[in-house]
Amino acid sequence: MSETRKSELRTSAYQAMIDLRTSGYQAMMRGDLDRAHGDFVEALALAEQVLDEDPDAVDKAQVNLAMIRVQRHEDELAERGLREVLLRSTNDDIIRLAAHCLAKVLSHKNEHEKALRFARLALDKARIIGEPLRIHAGLSLMGAVNCNRSYLDEALEYYEEALAILEANPLVEPAHQAFYWAAAMDWIGYTLVLSGRLDEGRMKLEAAYERAQQFGITDLVAEIASDLCFACLQLNRLEQARMFGEAALEIAESLALHHIRRNCYYLLGETCSRQDDPAADAHFAKLAEFYPQLPFLADFLREYDISTMINLKEFA
Repeated sequence: MSETRKSELRTSAYQAMIDLRTSGYQAMMRGDLDRAHGDFVEALALAEQVLDEDPDAVDKAQVNLAMIRVQRHEDELAERGLREVLLRSTNDDIIRLAAHCLAKVLSHKNEHEKALRFARLALDKARIIGEPLRIHAGLSLMGAVNCNRSYLDEALEYYEEALAILEANPLVEPAHQAFYWAAAMDWIGYTLVLSGRLDEGRMKLEAAYERAQQFGITDLVAEIASDLCFACLQLNRLEQARMFGEAALEIAESLALHHIRRNCYYLLGETCSRQDDPAADAHFAKLAEFYPQLPFLADFLREYDISTMINLKEFA
């Protein structure tokens, strides 16, 4: 094969990789995590072929795939290779994203000090790069890690700073701005609820819910609806809690959003229990399927309200 032909094939592969990367980001914004995952897997397969055009192609592809795996709650798969990327890369943006993903994985494992260290690295790199959306993401991550550590005041400061940067530097594409704005407002609202500022938090969550609905960001609608169910339950607004919980559960079941589905079974079970509705039994039974090692769980939850003792949301 001639060198010219080889060059043409590499150029074609490079463009295909870029197209898949772009398509993956767009799918992620829409909440289509399966499509995003597929696109990033294909992009990684092409990355080895285009190192002449982009020496960082493999590292970029690996961290993009790790990012979507974290969102799909595939932490073990996400973690593979991230530390190696951090050790070998000299690209600030790749280091930022790898540290960002690793901080989330470690936070999910409750390794909070390690998570905080990588979150700080991600924020430091974002500030070196200077791009507002990257700084927004770094601040939001610091908020998430602090929430998972139960440092709610510190978390709220980071979340509010992240939102301020987003509002001061709006994205060109309205749907992208809506995605990040609604997510940021959800984090702020839920943190306020956990802090006992229930009505203030509920209003923030309702604003986030309306924006996510307006732009059809389906998985985020489900997430915020489940958070509103929790907030309304804390306020003893049981009809509203049930409405939001059922809306979230319908989406979660249709999209196989298992963590939201699990949370909804608990929240709806508790809501129905307070309403003396026997539907509580079915919800608690569904929840118990997630915890086969706890055969007594459904019976326990029918007797005891633990809604003020738990945090159902994974922030990072």
